[in-house]
Amino acid sequence: MRYNQIFLGAASTVALLSWSVTGALAQQTAGGTQPQASDDVIVVTGIRGALDEATRVKRSSNTIGEFISADDIGSLPALDLAEALQVVPGIQVNRENNDGAYRYGEISLRGLPGSFTNTTANGQSFAAPSASVTPASGVGNPFGAFSSSIFDGVWVNKSQRADLIEGGIAGAVDKKLARALSKKDGQYTVRLGAQYEDLPDEVVGNFFLAGTEHLIKNKLAVTFKLSHEEETFRRDGINFTTYNPLTVQANGRGGYYDPTGKTFSTWKAENGVPDTDTVLFPAGFRQYAEWREGSRTSFHGGVEYQSTPKLKLGADVLYTYRQLDMAANWMLMNTGSATNTTANITPTAVPFQITPAANGTPRWVVPGINYQDITYAQSTRTGKDKNGNTQEALGAFLNFEYDTSGWLFEGSLAYSEAEFFRGGGNLQAQLSSVDQSPITRTNGTSGQIHTGAGDIDNYVFTLNLDPVINPVGTDLDLVYPSTTAATANNVRATPSTPTTGFQTFFSAGNEVFTDERDTGVNLDVTRDLGLGLLKDVKFGGRYNHKELSSYIFEHTIGGLDLSQLSNDLFRPGPSPYFGGEAPGAYAGSEWEFIDHAATTALLFANGLNNPNNLRVSPNAGYIYRVDAKGTLARAASEASTTSVTSAVYGLVNFEGDLLGFRVGGNAGGRYVKTELNGEGFSLVNGIAVPATADSEYDNFLPAVNFSAELVEDVYLRLAYSEALTRPNPAGFTPSTSITESAPSGSNPFGLVTVNLPGTSVKPYTSVNYDAALEWYNRKGSLFSISYYKKDVSDFISTRRVCPTDGAGLGFGTLTAVDNGAGS
Repeated sequence: MRYNQIFLGAASTVALLSWSVTGALAQQTAGGTQPQASDDVIVVTGIRGALDEATRVKRSSNTIGEFISADDIGSLPALDLAEALQVVPGIQVNRENNDGAYRYGEISLRGLPGSFTNTTANGQSFAAPSASVTPASGVGNPFGAFSSSIFDGVWVNKSQRADLIEGGIAGAVDKKLARALSKKDGQYTVRLGAQYEDLPDEVVGNFFLAGTEHLIKNKLAVTFKLSHEEETFRRDGINFTTYNPLTVQANGRGGYYDPTGKTFSTWKAENGVPDTDTVLFPAGFRQYAEWREGSRTSFHGGVEYQSTPKLKLGADVLYTYRQLDMAANWMLMNTGSATNTTANITPTAVPFQITPAANGTPRWVVPGINYQDITYAQSTRTGKDKNGNTQEALGAFLNFEYDTSGWLFEGSLAYSEAEFFRGGGNLQAQLSSVDQSPITRTNGTSGQIHTGAGDIDNYVFTLNLDPVINPVGTDLDLVYPSTTAATANNVRATPSTPTTGFQTFFSAGNEVFTDERDTGVNLDVTRDLGLGLLKDVKFGGRYNHKELSSYIFEHTIGGLDLSQLSNDLFRPGPSPYFGGEAPGAYAGSEWEFIDHAATTALLFANGLNNPNNLRVSPNAGYIYRVDAKGTLARAASEASTTSVTSAVYGLVNFEGDLLGFRVGGNAGGRYVKTELNGEGFSLVNGIAVPATADSEYDNFLPAVNFSAELVEDVYLRLAYSEALTRPNPAGFTPSTSITESAPSGSNPFGLVTVNLPGTSVKPYTSVNYDAALEWYNRKGSLFSISYYKKDVSDFISTRRVCPTDGAGLGFGTLTAVDNGAGS
């Protein structure tokens, strides 16, 4: 359970040069600058103009939402599109975990996970180069893969509408692509810039090109935007990953320890903790630094042709490619498991009370401890070039508009493909604590830990080594045996004495891959009515076909040559750490890490020993790890899924005067049918078996939006809708896994864990209520207050069903049966 997490990362942007040219130039005369007779005009825009445009779009909208104009995006000191979106009320960038390490740019809208926000481009679905491959997480929105400047604005829909593509309980973000005929003729922009990153102390450059040309006036035009940015950034982190219960020592080893002989009960009483309450201590944490270096190139190109006064045709191409090399140095510390603390723990700080446990037991946390005999590891993680981190997406959009005699026909065909890959190695040296009694048996480590309790100035980690027992800490000068066993990701060296703990060398890592193809066809028909409040009626349909392939594979140490390992492969860790803002951080002799390039060269120097011809990574060259039965580890993650969505909708737009108020809005409904097909593998006690599965479901989603101008420039908006969010297609695998565990104290009959096929998972659904009061007090300015409520249901859950009736899950009646070797 995570209680405390601290990160440091900073960047600032400096604009160097921006040059914009239009087709008209002012003429200098003797009397000064005078406008000349011409069809061309010069328009000066800036932040004020961008604010005017944003408030104008928001004011005229028939849903609750926010708009950022193209000028707004360009003027913001944003690292990517996600950073630009932070100016929208209700949007936060999720910088936790991988998103913070890679700047993937996933956003949260209205406090909900990023997967609950639907993302479109010009109202059409677009394949996302997302790292999300678990069913519960849904499809992430990796806005960090795109430069914000290639879009012509972003509209954030916070309330639903029947003609919008379903899929976002939190709302929808629509990235606007420039329409060529609506852009100014002969306008070209060149912008050069630089970005300074504090922690790596480096300056990286970027440039932006844009242009529009009307090839045939008012009939044919082309436009483009191209952005390229170099990226170099670093994140230093202190991450407390585990808090375990502090317990009395068993057999004189591990748990509460006081060198003066004070008992745990006495310590509790002295600190006002009832003897029956649970005390948690920081049992596992990480002190680390991560670097990322690469580039991002994004492009949009569009053409528009007004072939007749009634018919307009358009085509767009949207492309982005992002590549990051990665490197990280991690120190990993732990004091044992939740049920077996191997380190001796002496509290040094005053405990404070937190929320009770699920069973109601009161809980306390002691943020500071002294320890003896800790397990710690020095880990180097890296990935470069094809074994690094890449995101690539390409989309093509064709669209038409036909406007005749009160009828408007709009249609589009969209195809997009996105690929995500992240690979990386993990070389690690580990010194384990000693889990045998008595207390004198130790690996020679001692020190102090203090979380800081939320204040980085108070964070402390010290590590001391007993020069008699362990003069060198983690030791690669020992003999590490090579192995051909592809089940292993580590090997252990025999310690020089039985009291010094085990020395372990890890060669691990993994690869995450997704490839998504999305094809969508849309048709919308609008009929003017002009019947009082009834402005027009709109109806249409959509067909979408999506294919997704994905896997997560792990590397093994098997087949590598470990004979050349030595302490000469260690290199000093980064300094200053945390920008010098964590004075208590550890920076001693063990703040050193394995040289990944040099070590990898030695491991592969004599080739790969693969006598069983097991599957080898085409990226990193490692053998993919297998389990004890020879099945590829995480074989169930390798799957392909096809989803077909069909939708029809209808809505009525209304506008006019009602009871003395100017009102507007829409009301309608959307019917959606989803069909799924998956191919993959099921695992039964470790044996992979090919499997397929099918599923389908349908939903009806009503939506109503209403607005009224109460007095001049003051609007009341109300909305009601029902929405859905589909779980991640990468999780729609047909994989069933059945795993048997031996009997234990907590499971006297043993445990059989069944993971059902992802194809059986239905979407999350919600009922949404929205209200907003907006005052446009002057041009480009707005005061607003909003209220929303979302009743979300159908979450994925884990249940214990045996020995109760499991018929509802398709298993019939479940009972515990004695088979002679357990139950």
